[in-house]
Amino acid sequence: MDNCTFGAWLTPYNILNEYQSNRTYTVHNNAMDVEIWDLNADPLDDLAWTELSYKTRPKRRSLRARLTIKPGATSVPNFECPSGKLVTFEIACADADCGMEFHQDEATPRIAWMIFQYPRMDDFTRNILIGLLVLIVAHQISFRFLIDPSKYRERVTIRAAHRAFHDDKPDRRHPPDALLPYRTNFNWDRALNLYDLKLRRDAPAKFAELRRIWAIDEEEYKREVQGEWSTFGEAAGLSGSLFFHSTNKHYLLKSLGRAFENRFLHEYFLPAYFDYVRENPGTLLNRVLDVLCSFDWRLGDGWLSPSHFLVLENIAREKEDDWETLDLKPMEYLEPFRDLVPERIQGSGVTDVLPDSKPLLIDSAVERTRFLMQLTRDAEFLARMGAIDWSVLVVRPPDGRGWRIALIDVFWSLKTPRAHLTKVASDAAGIPTQTVTADAEGYAREVVRMMERAIRVEGGQ
Repeated sequence: MDNCTFGAWLTPYNILNEYQSNRTYTVHNNAMDVEIWDLNADPLDDLAWTELSYKTRPKRRSLRARLTIKPGATSVPNFECPSGKLVTFEIACADADCGMEFHQDEATPRIAWMIFQYPRMDDFTRNILIGLLVLIVAHQISFRFLIDPSKYRERVTIRAAHRAFHDDKPDRRHPPDALLPYRTNFNWDRALNLYDLKLRRDAPAKFAELRRIWAIDEEEYKREVQGEWSTFGEAAGLSGSLFFHSTNKHYLLKSLGRAFENRFLHEYFLPAYFDYVRENPGTLLNRVLDVLCSFDWRLGDGWLSPSHFLVLENIAREKEDDWETLDLKPMEYLEPFRDLVPERIQGSGVTDVLPDSKPLLIDSAVERTRFLMQLTRDAEFLARMGAIDWSVLVVRPPDGRGWRIALIDVFWSLKTPRAHLTKVASDAAGIPTQTVTADAEGYAREVVRMMERAIRVEGGQ
């Protein structure tokens, strides 16, 4: 015989597997209150059933019932379960004063019941459950992604960012000045999501301190990040990052899609970045103003929608149409060997070349020296972080004056296993050094040399 579950309305309890010689199971339940009453009298509440014996046919999985005892009945009928399984109740009632103990071979009351059963899953039930699962997934993704997946992903991402920026509730587990540890959570509410995610701000108090150091108006910043974000679409490069800009285009929201880059961000970069900016407020590193992240495991994590986003200062704000935007890397690591590295492990994107005929002009030798000293400090910091494949982003007017610069894409680090193994495999195969297989110190030196050649004092040689 199979075990069943038998109990009061909406309150089932388990059968103890005590096999009796008369092929019955015994239910012990001294804690449950069962509503028992005489149909012609007031209800008698809180009467405990202490023992109940019944017989059931095999292959019956579970049973729940509400029982109404009619004193004076002398027989218990057999009844047919909805699944066709026959169940016989054998109940005998002793004196009510003895606590409603039930024994066999006593006067038997009649029973009125309502039955709820859970039969063995058949093909029809299984198909129903599969259909419900499909409907749940369809509700999560709304099928809109089938029409235009990129637009749907952008809308969902912006909505998730808005929720994070508007959420002012304190996190009891992590104070606002504490960095979140890198981890993976499993939450059934979001496990089936392909695009939608719950983002949260990492260490908001620390980033607010950085914005004060850079004299960024907090009210204006809050108004912009909580306002409308517009998309640039897919980034022109191999990284495939998502880019959004605020209404005044002063701020960018950029995705960080690779898991090893997210780990580097949390475990290495951010802890050192805050201290470095305090000591070097004039750093040329692209200013990180906020980090939005999600650690929930999702079906679409990584390959469909990223889980981390950076709010960055946009150095290309208010640029004119004839201004150039250049993504510079040392040429020593590029042609003619870049195509030897598979695309899936290549770096951030297409690299530009600054012709010698179009230098970056600066007013004086003192300013040039000061700029190169800061660039050297920043490059040494990135070398300590093991960062390679980073770029010098230059926004340049046609006359070469008043240009802006930022060091970007600094999250490919040899401190992470994937980047390290990529370098080891490249070296073992004898492939010439590329931006993603370079030595961190050597890469930093080459970037400084590249900028030394590019920056010239106006009117000088």
